[in-house]
Amino acid sequence: LIMAQDYNLQDVVRCKCENLNPELYCTLCQINLCKTCAVEHLLDESKLHMVIPIKQLRSTSHYPTCPTHSTKQCELHCAICDIPICTQCVSSEEHSEHKAEDIMTTFQTKKETLQSDIQELDKSIIHKYQEMAKGTKIQKDRLNEKSQKLLKLISKLAEDWHREIDTITQKETTKVEVVRTNCMHALDKQEFEISVRISKIWGHIADLKKLLESRDVYKICSYKSNIAELRRLPTKVILNIPTFSSQKINTEQLHELFGALSEYSIEKDNQTGDELVASND
Repeated sequence: LIMAQDYNLQDVVRCKCENLNPELYCTLCQINLCKTCAVEHLLDESKLHMVIPIKQLRSTSHYPTCPTHSTKQCELHCAICDIPICTQCVSSEEHSEHKAEDIMTTFQTKKETLQSDIQELDKSIIHKYQEMAKGTKIQKDRLNEKSQKLLKLISKLAEDWHREIDTITQKETTKVEVVRTNCMHALDKQEFEISVRISKIWGHIADLKKLLESRDVYKICSYKSNIAELRRLPTKVILNIPTFSSQKINTEQLHELFGALSEYSIEKDNQTGDELVASND
């Protein structure tokens, strides 16, 4: 059913020829007409046009044209198919066994349903959706705020870990430098002592060769060997250089020590329209 449109006297109404404020309306074709266009419109005998003053539209309802039988108007409503039908449709094979009701009765029932739906949508359902949208916005803001806090916490923990690792690294590095310095000092001392003895030996060899070439019987006969001291090598420095032992990085254990986020969930409350109504009641 197509209900004649309500017109406010202040609305700008136009004829099909774009003339302002037409005075007539064809209820069959549902178009506005000025007097000139109305005459031409009524000359079209292919349809039974009904032209009325446009002021009567506020209180006038008209029957829609049957889509199957263009010369008929739908005065009935098929309860099974839920569509307007004309009297000729009732006897057709498609609707012969269907229940036909007076279309104006259906019209009033549908209007009441429309009014009820409009009231429920406007007074109840739309507000529930608005509250849901508001709640979603609050959750998004809260998500961003908590995410930033979590990121700062993780970043701070990472800095603490890096600082501790740097401290440990510095301590072990210092130990290595101390070991190297002490060991190098011992080796330097040994190297110096060996160098002194080698120099002393070369000098002693020169003295002995000079004596050997001498013809001084007294000096040669008075010679006493004193290389026993030189046979005894200086104490040899044996270094026990330390090694560095470390554990293989256990990623899982490291992760446990560092910490981890708890599980999160995204829950949905799939409320249907009926549930919305029930919750409103």
